[in-house]
Amino acid sequence: MTDPTSENDPHRLDQKIVEAYRATDASEAQLIINALEEQGIRAHMAGSNSAGGYAEVVGWHASPQVLVFEDDLEAARRIIAEASLDVDGDVPTDE
Repeated sequence: MTDPTSENDPHRLDQKIVEAYRATDASEAQLIINALEEQGIRAHMAGSNSAGGYAEVVGWHASPQVLVFEDDLEAARRIIAEASLDVDGDVPTDE
């Protein structure tokens, strides 16, 4: 049986889940999640429902959150910053 406090336990029952990023929409959140998972960081989205557009009309918007385990937060934010540079086209070229 796997020790629930072990780093090898995928459930990591001893760790908090924290917000690593607040996206503008579900598509952006999913792109960030994909980038994190490619680097071995488990991530999930929360708060992606916007009541079919009604939320934006009345001025209430629940931006999707990208959630990670607390121990992965620093690495996740570094990956997110790098992914954001890639999307914006601000990554220096190898010239």
